[in-house]
Amino acid sequence: MATASAVRRAPSSGVGGLPLRVVGIASGEDHTLALTEHGAVFSWGSSRRGQLGIGVWSHATVPVLVEGLPRVAQVAAGARHSVALTASGVVFTWG
Repeated sequence: MATASAVRRAPSSGVGGLPLRVVGIASGEDHTLALTEHGAVFSWGSSRRGQLGIGVWSHATVPVLVEGLPRVAQVAAGARHSVALTASGVVFTWG
């Protein structure tokens, strides 16, 4: 068993590129969603299965706006999919 002094940790850093205050976050196997105070959703990471919702099947290293969603109230993520619940109660899924 490793001791605390023997564990090597990768340095953490803040996520740039989010223009508004983040009020919600969700993470899948290799992608992340951020929900802003105005109900916009940003995604980054892998989109091999379309889980970023940005219309391309590649990797995004910085947050990209998920376009076409009405005001979102909550976000969730599974291993390779994403879910948004709008303020009016409509559910959107992708990936």
